[in-house]
Amino acid sequence: MVEQLINGLAESDEVDLFYLEERDDRPLIDFGNRGKKIDFFERIDFDRYDILHSHTIKADAYLWWHKKHRRNAKIISTLHNLAYEDLPMQYGRLKGNLLANLWGKVLRSFDGVVCLTEEAQKHYAGHWKSVKLIDFVYNGIEKETKKCRGSDQKTVTNRSKKKMGILASAGGVGERKGVDQVIRALPRLPAYDVFVAGKRTKEIEHLVELSRSLGVEKRVHFLGFVAEVACWIEEMDVMVAPSRSEGFSLGLLEIVRSRKPVVCSRISSHREAFDESEVSFFTLEDIDDFVAAMRRVESEGPVRVDRAYQRFVREYTTEAMVEKYRRIYRRVSNAE
Repeated sequence: MVEQLINGLAESDEVDLFYLEERDDRPLIDFGNRGKKIDFFERIDFDRYDILHSHTIKADAYLWWHKKHRRNAKIISTLHNLAYEDLPMQYGRLKGNLLANLWGKVLRSFDGVVCLTEEAQKHYAGHWKSVKLIDFVYNGIEKETKKCRGSDQKTVTNRSKKKMGILASAGGVGERKGVDQVIRALPRLPAYDVFVAGKRTKEIEHLVELSRSLGVEKRVHFLGFVAEVACWIEEMDVMVAPSRSEGFSLGLLEIVRSRKPVVCSRISSHREAFDESEVSFFTLEDIDDFVAAMRRVESEGPVRVDRAYQRFVREYTTEAMVEKYRRIYRRVSNAE
């Protein structure tokens, strides 16, 4: 999302990117001379900028820590998750709720906070009453994919099997991504192999054991991080988005852009992005409902796929997202 926002803004505005850490589990996005790594206690020239826009709790904490060195620049943050759902799943209930509460205290000093959906804005309004929740902006991606060079992860298996893909994201395969639900359904979906794209985590050990206990381990494939996501999606027959919690899924947008049939968990962010006429939903933890959703996808033609794609073009492109952020920047800086 940050990459899309920077590239869109840079067409008419001066944009610099500062980042606090590098990861060895996936490539660093190339922002050329606009990107610079800094340390947490390193002070930048804050007032060189009209807007300081942070993403993730660590970047928010950086701006909060250095707030006394800022005089004129306005600060906003984008929240990419539902903290009181996501953090307890990631860190345990006690630590997760503590982190969420501390995050709210940090954001009280900001000039505004942006959520990814209307439901997320309501989520935070109930928890962080003193935080300035100024708006929500749907994520956007480029309308067209770049020329496909071929996936870096081959998925050649038994040619008689259909390919079901799960895009667990660069963040990794964890409980929040809901992959276990799909594995539990596999004994009732003998026509499919499942391919999971996403950084390998400890959760995968539990999923491998689950697949083994159900006798489907040969049909479940964990691919690790996949760089050429669009090419990989093209190899799949159907995509599944089984997450238990999401801010606003860029992965789901990539699937819809590729015009692939998709089965989604019936969570608030998915339901806000698309409706029953565009994707096939299933109720969380209800394996019968998941199997039924897969059957619907198998029996239907491309009608849902086409409807979902048309909605993507109308509402979820980079251009739409960037224009909304420009309005927020002007609003926060009192320019309108």
